[in-house]
Amino acid sequence: MSKLNFTPVIPLGEIILATGVNGYIGAQVAENLLSIGYRVRGTVRNIEKNKALQEKFNDKHGAGKLQLVKVEKIHEKGAFEEAVKGTFMQ
Repeated sequence: MSKLNFTPVIPLGEIILATGVNGYIGAQVAENLLSIGYRVRGTVRNIEKNKALQEKFNDKHGAGKLQLVKVEKIHEKGAFEEAVKGTFMQ
């Protein structure tokens, strides 16, 4: 049963892209999305430096719910093209 009091437009279980999940706001967005039943693909500039973040979310929400993807040069045209593939409405 959903923790929501309404039917969401994006079905629960879909992959949602959240940028900058290693920052405070991005981590809060990811946490909220995961807690209500979405899967999250989170962008970071360096996956190795964010292994602890990955482990924290794995421990709390289960392995595979958060996927970190590298987007190193966010200012470049097309930087997010690979990260967005397979997300809802892509």
